[in-house]
Amino acid sequence: MNKNWKKLILAGYFIVCLFASGLVTGAVASEKASVFTDKNEAAGYNPGASYTGEFIQSKLYYHNPHSVFWRSMSRSDNYRDVVTCQSALVSLATTGKWQGHLNQDGSCGPLDEPSLFALGNRINLDISLDQDVSSN
Repeated sequence: MNKNWKKLILAGYFIVCLFASGLVTGAVASEKASVFTDKNEAAGYNPGASYTGEFIQSKLYYHNPHSVFWRSMSRSDNYRDVVTCQSALVSLATTGKWQGHLNQDGSCGPLDEPSLFALGNRINLDISLDQDVSSN
């Protein structure tokens, strides 16, 4: 019976840690909630142009399928320091966005429930076009 209590306490501790981690992650999320629709794709994203706004232009942001808040992918302000997944690199360099999963080391991850990744430059453009930029 003593082992069951230890397992229960350990499980409770783990749940509390996960909850606390979620609160910390949520605190660094951008306050601006937006939805990504590509309605104005004709206006065109030009990867060589600089779109100013509240997001750091070359920084990688993401949001999960059930969230509308953009979160920073890493401390680096340059997505090339973070991403090694070739399909993500190509898409980010040309369209400013990519949908998928990245592992901790920046390599391509599993495809179930992909997150949306976008460069700050792309998010700034979409905000300036009055688009909602958080879902695909």
